[in-house]
Amino acid sequence: MTRTSFFEEGIHTLRHYGLELITAGELAEAHIHGRETDRIRTEDMLVAEAPIYYPEGSIVWVTGEKNPYLAAGYAHVSREGDMEKDLAAELRRTAKRDPEEAYASGAFLMLPQDREAILTTRHFGYHPLTRFLFRQHAQAYGDWLHQQGVDHALVWLMPEQYLARETRVFGRTLSIRGLDGMASFIAVDTDIREKTMYGVRRAADAQPQQTKL
Repeated sequence: MTRTSFFEEGIHTLRHYGLELITAGELAEAHIHGRETDRIRTEDMLVAEAPIYYPEGSIVWVTGEKNPYLAAGYAHVSREGDMEKDLAAELRRTAKRDPEEAYASGAFLMLPQDREAILTTRHFGYHPLTRFLFRQHAQAYGDWLHQQGVDHALVWLMPEQYLARETRVFGRTLSIRGLDGMASFIAVDTDIREKTMYGVRRAADAQPQQTKL
């Protein structure tokens, strides 16, 4: 993602109104308890978690708290989206392959051999990625999707061939596709597509910023 993207502009606007991105778990909970609108059900929803791609093919999935692209001012990210080496090394060092351990560190490590392009919704409670993203709601969300007739979810990641040519560490946004077709986790975008919406909530310190939009 670039610092001049619609993503940055959107995050700036959210902060102005005292809002922040929801987590994947909160989105799943809204589905499970029927609090979603038609647009949440059918359009891609941007969430706070994000994938950080490393040249050797590993991916570190970070929580919103650890997401450097949500940090005010992008202090550790260049205009091209490259991440500072020290921060990249720290995230890689603290990332855990076990989802429960990754909750505490805020970083989940996916090695190249851990990649899965298609996940079975009925097994969301067992897949490490969905356990990290949806936490205690993972199995219930998978069951809910299955009840809606969605048996599988696609995971769109940067191709390994592309990463093999890279020397930088960089991030992408994460959006979760609704039920208009097949459920998907889209982790390849540098910006926001036409049908992507921001999932938002009132920030804990909800004090609208008096900054010029």
